[in-house]
Amino acid sequence: MSACPCCGYDANNVTMESVTEYVHFTKTERKIFDFLCENFGKYVSATEIVEILYGDKEDGGPETAHTIIAVMINHIREKIQNHGLIIQGKIGLNGGRRLVWAADK
Repeated sequence: MSACPCCGYDANNVTMESVTEYVHFTKTERKIFDFLCENFGKYVSATEIVEILYGDKEDGGPETAHTIIAVMINHIREKIQNHGLIIQGKIGLNGGRRLVWAADK
């Protein structure tokens, strides 16, 4: 399949850069996605993501920060699923979430 004649998107040649170019993220989603990209393949904890989003806030962010992150992760999952990327979750010691290519499941 060749690239789309309208937008140039090529589903056979997806890169992190093409995902960020063609997927609309909110400001918060983009911060989380960028952090997951920087740590591609590694599990990152919700606490680490809270620090990225709210570390500059004196109060450390809202009390519901972990819930907000869970919702944002689900929004990101929906947006990237057609681009060959998934966010996996792992519970327990050294758990968290990680960004991987869908073929690497």
